[in-house]
Amino acid sequence: MNIPIDLLEQLRPRLANLNNTLKKLEISIINLNHSNTKDLISIQNQFNIALHQLSIISNFINESNSSILSITNVFPNNQFNPNSLPYLLNLLRKKLTPEVEDWISIENDSSPPITSNTNDATTNSISLENDQFLSKLESLNDLIINHATDSLDNYIFNGYLTIDEINNKTPINEVLNIKQSDLDSTPIPSNESSLLKFIYQGL
Repeated sequence: MNIPIDLLEQLRPRLANLNNTLKKLEISIINLNHSNTKDLISIQNQFNIALHQLSIISNFINESNSSILSITNVFPNNQFNPNSLPYLLNLLRKKLTPEVEDWISIENDSSPPITSNTNDATTNSISLENDQFLSKLESLNDLIINHATDSLDNYIFNGYLTIDEINNKTPINEVLNIKQSDLDSTPIPSNESSLLKFIYQGL
């Protein structure tokens, strides 16, 4: 897949102009003087400029990718079956993973009630509830940090192998599903298109 370098470079200044317009609009809104009608007119003009720049960017993207957009649909749509891909609905709904839900439920069940540090009988109950919430939140944070710290001990992040795989002397070609002949051969330099694809999209 070739990276559309020219199109991306043409898009860059348009996005930079839009970014500058939005920054000016933000500053104008922050410093808005409601009694000065000129400020309102200036904000309206900047807003119209931002909409115009967005329209230009949208049209540019549509024209540049007309061949692709003509045969594809914006996702999700009513013609696409979300059940065709596993866990897709979970991603769309941004649901918590079962592991995270377990952490939260464990902390809610195990956190002891907070007792007030004052002898005043008229202690604000809302303040007490806030203290309880903050205590549970801190406890949950500690649990997550401990879990992350324990997980770090199972991996070495200067390579692709876990500690168990290193201890078992597992060949790296089995872990990465690479042929031994590929490891022994001289690596072929990547072309410019592959390098740019890695920069823009990652692995």
